[in-house]
Amino acid sequence: MKNNFFSVLKTILKLLIPPIIIKIISHRRKKLPEKPIQFQQTELSWDDAFEMTSAGYTADKILQKCKNSLLKVKNGEYPYGRDSVLFTEKVLFYPLLSSLLYISLKKNKTLNIIDFGGSLGSTYFQNRDILKEAGTRINWNIIEQHNFAECGKEYFSNDDLCFHDSINDVSNIENISVCLLSSVLPYLKEPYVILNSIKKKDIEYIIIDRTIFLENESNDILTIEKVPPEIYDASYPAWFLSLNKFLLYIENYFDIIFKWDSLDQHCLENHKTIGLGFLLCKR
Repeated sequence: MKNNFFSVLKTILKLLIPPIIIKIISHRRKKLPEKPIQFQQTELSWDDAFEMTSAGYTADKILQKCKNSLLKVKNGEYPYGRDSVLFTEKVLFYPLLSSLLYISLKKNKTLNIIDFGGSLGSTYFQNRDILKEAGTRINWNIIEQHNFAECGKEYFSNDDLCFHDSINDVSNIENISVCLLSSVLPYLKEPYVILNSIKKKDIEYIIIDRTIFLENESNDILTIEKVPPEIYDASYPAWFLSLNKFLLYIENYFDIIFKWDSLDQHCLENHKTIGLGFLLCKR
C-alpha cells in the first residue's frame, strides 16, 4: 500500500510540475557533520534537565545561527538549509512532500498549514516552490517560542508565511487542513498534552516526521541531547518516545494513512530505536 501510494504521488508530481523543475532537483546534498548527535539517558525530571542545560534551544546563539543561515536561503545564496546547516543543492524529502501534495489535492489545491516548532521556515522554503509549481495555494503558519516567532515576523514573514508564539493565536484561522510536527514531539515537556490540544482543534490531518521512537518498550525515556558544535554548540532534554505507547494513543483518534522511515535515525545505548514519520487522518 505504501509503495503504491508513493508511486501514484510521484506520477502526479511529474504531471503537475514542468520537466525543467524536475531536472534541477537533485537528491545529492552536502553532508552533515560526521560527528553524530549524542544522547545520554537521564533520571532527571524535564525541568531539572532543562535547567541543567542552560535553557538549551532558547539560547540566543542558536537563534542567531538559524537566522543567519536561513537568510542566505531566503536571499537565494543557498537553495536549502536545515538546523542551521546550509546545503549546496536543493533537497526534497519525498514522503513529506507527497503528504503535503496529497492533502492539497484533497483540499482543492489549498494548503492551510500549522507548522508546530517550524523554526524560521526551513520546511516552508524547502517545499514552497514545488507546491506552487503544482498549483497549490499556501497559507503557512509557524508556531514557535517567542524569540523565534518575533525574529520570523521581522525577517521572514510574507504573504504565504506567518509566525505565532501560541497555538491559540491560530485558532481564528479558518479551514486549517494539516498540523505538521517535524522533529518536535521529543523536545516538548509534555508531548501528549500538545497532541491532545491539537486533537481538539478542527484539523483533519496531522503529519509527524523526524521523530525517534523506542521499539518494544512501554515507557518514554528522557535523555540529554548533545549537538555537535559544527551545527551549533548546545544541549537540551529530549524524549525517546515509546512506539507502542504512541501507536495506542494514535489508534484511538486517527487513521494512519501511511508511515515512513524518517530522515533522522539516532541511537540510544542499550535500546532499539527507529526514526519514523506518519501521515494521520482524524476520525
